[in-house]
Amino acid sequence: MGSSTIDTVVATEKEAKAIEEAFKDKREQLKADNEQAVETHKSEADDILAKHKDDLQREKASELESFKEAKDNENQETIQKMDSDFQAKKSELINYVVGEVKKVYGNS
Repeated sequence: MGSSTIDTVVATEKEAKAIEEAFKDKREQLKADNEQAVETHKSEADDILAKHKDDLQREKASELESFKEAKDNENQETIQKMDSDFQAKKSELINYVVGEVKKVYGNS
C-alpha cells in the first residue's frame, strides 16, 4: 500500500508539473498573441492615419489651387480694369500734360 501511495503522489506531482508547464506555455502563447494583435492594430491604425493624411493633403492642395486660381483671376480682372480705365483717360491725360508743358514753356 505504501508503494501505491508513493506512485500516486509521484503521478499527481507529474500531472501537476505538466499542468503548470501547459499553463506557462498557454500564458506565453496568449502574451505573444496579444502582442501580435496590438502590432496588427497599430499597423492598421498607422495605415488609416497615413491614408487620412494623404487624403487631407490632396484636399488642401486642391483648395489651395482653387484659391490661387480665384486670386489670379481677381488680380487679372483688376489689372484689366485699371488698363481699361487708363486707356479711357489716356488722351485726356496726354492733353493735360501737354497743356501743363505749354504753360511752363510757352506755346512755341
